[in-house]
This record gives sequence, C-alpha cells and structure tokens, in this order.
Amino acid sequence: MKEIKILETSKIDTQMMKATVYTITPPKKIDIHKRIIGIDPGTVNLGLADYRPKYKCQVYQIKTIRDDDPVDRIKRMYKIMKELLWCNVTYEQTMMIIEGSAFGARFRQVEMGEARATMALYGLLQEYSVKIIAPNSIRKQVFGSGKIKAQEVWSGLPDDALAALSAMYYAVGI
Repeated sequence: MKEIKILETSKIDTQMMKATVYTITPPKKIDIHKRIIGIDPGTVNLGLADYRPKYKCQVYQIKTIRDDDPVDRIKRMYKIMKELLWCNVTYEQTMMIIEGSAFGARFRQVEMGEARATMALYGLLQEYSVKIIAPNSIRKQVFGSGKIKAQEVWSGLPDDALAALSAMYYAVGI
C-alpha cells in the first residue's frame, strides 16, 4: 500500500459544509497538462480531487448536511462546487470525472442522482469536459481490476477523498 504524501492540511467550515483540504504529492506521475477534477459524490460525505498543472493537487473530504428539500440539496451542492472549484487561472481544457452509481446500489439513489446532475451541470457551465463513469470502470482503468478499491492501494486520506483521487486518475488515462 502506498502512503500518500500530504504536504499541507487545512479546514473549511461554513454553513454549507465542513471540509478537510489535503494538498498532496500525486501518488502516480501525471503527464498531461490539463486541469483534472475527480468526484466521489455523496449525500452527506463526498470526496473531490483537483489537479492543476504546475500548481498543486488538492484532495477534499467534505461533509455537508442532508436537506429534506430537493431544491435546497441542489442549491447546496452547486454552491459547494462553486466554492471549492473556483480558480483564478484559466486552463485550455478541464476534465471532470464523476463516479457514477454502483450496480445494485439501493439507498439514497435519487439524492445521489441529484448530486451527480448538479456536479455535471456545474462542470458543463464552466465548459469542462464532463463524464460520469461507473465505479468499477474507474477502478479497472486505474488499478487494473474493478474489484480493487482506492483505500486498498493508497492510504493516508479518508475513503471518499481516495475515491475522488481515483476518479481524477481515470481522466489521466483517457
């Protein structure tokens, strides 16, 4: 198992979310010169990985509240994306990979669908190249098997953050 090298850790605490931000050395070399975003969506806990060439790789473990109202959930998720992914540097192309639903997942799939759609919409409005990819397809490309989870290969970060990092690495391979 490869321990991820954490260069810096910080916290974000707002009404919308609590997040731990890890600035890391990417565990595998990245040879493309695009901004890459990987997202492991969740209804309360989610992960986000943001690689910017010649700048840094930041991985977020995010905790938000569960809203009863679907419109409030969508607004909250959009604001979270806007706050965390805002960037004052323009990149020629940004790729965003959002982990899709797992085959047979049963709980909170409507809320997860809303979250994915909101994340995709945010990316599309920013003119990112956006893809929603099944978890086992991400794992197969990144780790060589759809059964291997990120936390079985890497350590040092929370599971949602590691899943987002593996989604980010999926974009490296396409």
